[in-house]
Amino acid sequence: STLQAATLYQFFPQVVQFATMLPRFASAFDDLREEKALAARLVEHRAQLRAAWTPENGGREWGQAHADLMDNLIRRIVAIATERSQERPEGIAVIATGGYGQRVVAPYSDIDLTFLVDRDDDPPI
Repeated sequence: STLQAATLYQFFPQVVQFATMLPRFASAFDDLREEKALAARLVEHRAQLRAAWTPENGGREWGQAHADLMDNLIRRIVAIATERSQERPEGIAVIATGGYGQRVVAPYSDIDLTFLVDRDDDPPI
């Protein structure tokens, strides 16, 4: 079956302790259109996350807040790519894997993504 654009990425909002300490990440990147600006904003928000962490407030909640930040960055990157291509993406899913897929992103973790593409030229299994 063909993957729909609506399945590009599913976000599961998490309620974390950091919500009261940090700016909401839901629109952290929405006003940006250029790669350098996105990278600078990511560095800024990651620094805020690192500054908010203490042993008392829990690593899991911190990792989930970091995953929320990455969700919003990836959502914005997909939106920018869609705007630039002027085409509605169809037949593709962006899937978080590894620690990010488990919603636990350590301070210096890489972000593992899998791009699943539905193509007509793929042989049936």
